[in-house]
Amino acid sequence: MIFSGATLEIQRQQMMDQLEQQMILSRQQELANRGFDNFNRGAPPPEQVVADETLVASLVDMGFSRERAVRALQRANNDIEMATNFMLQDADANSNRQ
Repeated sequence: MIFSGATLEIQRQQMMDQLEQQMILSRQQELANRGFDNFNRGAPPPEQVVADETLVASLVDMGFSRERAVRALQRANNDIEMATNFMLQDADANSNRQ
């Protein structure tokens, strides 16, 4: 009989632990959903980076098209090394597809 009492107590404790876990997960989900709602409502659209014309000219001189250079510089926030890497990676990806 002592054994079954201990078993019931263990089962009760396990049920309480499981209920507590469910409540914690539910609360986390609620907070996450609220956070995304606030994020979606209050976030201004990101500002468009204006490509530096000197950097555009440098990339065009390297053989890249003006359009690709402008897009890459905007994407890289006018970091010419990063923009060059973006364009080279895109070129590699395109050549691997063919």
